[in-house]
Amino acid sequence: DKDSVARRIRSLLERETENCGLFLETVDELEISGAALEKFLAERRKTAEWKRRKEEESRARIEVEGKISLLRRREEAARLESEVEKLKRIEAALKDTGIEAQVWSLRDEKLKARLYELLLERELTPEQLRARRPGRTHAEVESELESLRQKVTELLSERKLRFVAASSGDEVFVWEAALDLRTHLVGRLPSGFGPVRTVSLVEEAGEGFLACGTPRGVVLLDRETGSAVRRFELPRGFSHGVNAVCVEGGRLWASHWEGGLYRWPFEGGEASRVLSDPSRGVTVEREGMIAVGTEGGVVRLSPGEETQGRERRVPLEGEVTALERVGEKLALGTSKGCVYAIDDEDRVELLFSARSPISGLAFAVRGSDGFLLISRRDSRVETRSTGGAPEPPFLAPSPVKWVSALSSLVAGSARGGRVFLWTWDGRTEPAAELSVPGEVTSLFTWEESEGGERSA
Repeated sequence: DKDSVARRIRSLLERETENCGLFLETVDELEISGAALEKFLAERRKTAEWKRRKEEESRARIEVEGKISLLRRREEAARLESEVEKLKRIEAALKDTGIEAQVWSLRDEKLKARLYELLLERELTPEQLRARRPGRTHAEVESELESLRQKVTELLSERKLRFVAASSGDEVFVWEAALDLRTHLVGRLPSGFGPVRTVSLVEEAGEGFLACGTPRGVVLLDRETGSAVRRFELPRGFSHGVNAVCVEGGRLWASHWEGGLYRWPFEGGEASRVLSDPSRGVTVEREGMIAVGTEGGVVRLSPGEETQGRERRVPLEGEVTALERVGEKLALGTSKGCVYAIDDEDRVELLFSARSPISGLAFAVRGSDGFLLISRRDSRVETRSTGGAPEPPFLAPSPVKWVSALSSLVAGSARGGRVFLWTWDGRTEPAAELSVPGEVTSLFTWEESEGGERSA
């Protein structure tokens, strides 16, 4: 009928109208998306262009910086080349005068720095010198150089060579304690004479020898060649060796833990037994008097005494393990860990006490002060001034057994053939280390002046 047809037509019209609206909305959305896409693409093109410009700027900057760096390196190389040429001229001047080696041998850093400063000033032009130091002239530089040469010459005339000796097995190693710690010599005992148990410097009639104590006696080595020049044999061999040697009254004296105290005419001859007490240490207290450390104290006797019973005995608790002359007194270390000082009247004073035995004593004079060094087979070398006040100890990487000292040097030995060297500059750590094959059996230091005078 007509009504149903009309309803059908209206329904179709409404549906088409709705579809048309959806179509129009879709077209609008597409137009909007196209505009956004164009905007996005435009922004992307701008970003790409910005990045390209930045990369070009970066490459240009790197290229410029590289050129600047190359120029700077060339300038620095030219400057260094100029400095090298200047230093070569200074080195040639030093070799001509020989002053460099002299300053280095003195180990005086201030002198060395001043020497180089003056030589550098001498290489400058007058304008450069005035710019460096207003009013300075080359004549003043040459005058100061001449004064420095005279000062070095004066110091060298007073210079002392320092030596460190250590024994191991059948050998004695000696180093000159200069800047390079070079080996001065290596001496070896005659075959079959036994290992070295002690080494020291002895003198007679102005001639110095290295005295080596062994189980069979004493061997004197030449200080320059290390060869054996004289032998002093004990009446029989012992398992222990001679532990200390000294010369007094034209005789050589040797202490021995098993045999006691022996002496020989220095020019050679048979051994004479002076004391039967087990002895560890003999030293010259003063002219005409020697001291011997024993298992019960110290024995003082004159070289002219021929028999026992006429000596002076100072009893102490424990065995004497170390003996050292300290100024006008005698210092002794014992197995009980004590260090005593004994005066000429046999009065005893306790200087130091510890729980472990004393293994070594050494004494050094610095200026107007005296210092006693004490080793106890630990990693500290104790130091006491002559007034009794403790000083900072010298520290070692491993326990120190033997100790020896000079006015400018302290040496200590440890297991494994190690020898530590300290200087009196306030530092507690070793300044250098030496070594020998095997174990160190004794340690000794001495000084020699240019005139040949020696002090141990």
